[in-house]
Amino acid sequence: MTESEALNKGERSIVIEAPCDVVYNYLFDFTRHTEWNYQPTKITKVSDGPLDVGTVFRAEERPPGKAPWIVRNVMLPVMMRLLGWKGYSEAEITALEPGRRLAWEAALPLK
Repeated sequence: MTESEALNKGERSIVIEAPCDVVYNYLFDFTRHTEWNYQPTKITKVSDGPLDVGTVFRAEERPPGKAPWIVRNVMLPVMMRLLGWKGYSEAEITALEPGRRLAWEAALPLK
């Protein structure tokens, strides 16, 4: 992995004390990700067909970070728009193992 690639990747993890199937079913409903993730404000399924590997979701997002209000809500959005950020990310489901594993990859589409 190059230094540039490393700067553009992120990962989150958390330990949840609940049965795997309960956690899986909750996460499987991607539209509820706004309940536990700060950045997305609205998540919509944009691909056709049933939820499966390859399904794509669009997330309208707030700018990342815990900077002061003026930076997060004025300066950062202006800078990101100048770079071509459209105000949303797209995520594609990459793995589904019911009750065990759910994975996706997300990207910020530019121009």
